[in-house]
Amino acid sequence: MAFTRSPVRSRSAPHKKGNPIELPFLVYKNFCNEIGTATKTIMPLTGKQKRRGRGRGHELNPVVLIGQQGLDERIIAAIKNAVDTHELVKIKLLESFSGDRHETAEELAAKTQTELVQVLGKTILLYKMSVEKPNIQLLQ
Repeated sequence: MAFTRSPVRSRSAPHKKGNPIELPFLVYKNFCNEIGTATKTIMPLTGKQKRRGRGRGHELNPVVLIGQQGLDERIIAAIKNAVDTHELVKIKLLESFSGDRHETAEELAAKTQTELVQVLGKTILLYKMSVEKPNIQLLQ
């Protein structure tokens, strides 16, 4: 197995056997690509990565609008297509939407296999890194 970077020591409190070793996301991603599970495994974003995502998402316009019909197969397919194209997608819940926004955001993230970056008002921000050609660098 070839890793892109060596393991990095954490700056957290000392453990019984010294500091714990944390593997960066890039190392984990390359390891999963070698064993063929990268598409099935979603690594959670750190707080710093979510902050960068919120910063980049501020300037975006909503790509998908969800109204009174709620979540159905067409909406899920549209979001998957948008995430594959843009990586970072802003979704707007219209006034006619009657569901809970936080539950809807969690459900969207689970069904589209993305990471929930932010729920702000009636706006949801989702992120999924492109395996072939990543455009947005939240991992630096």
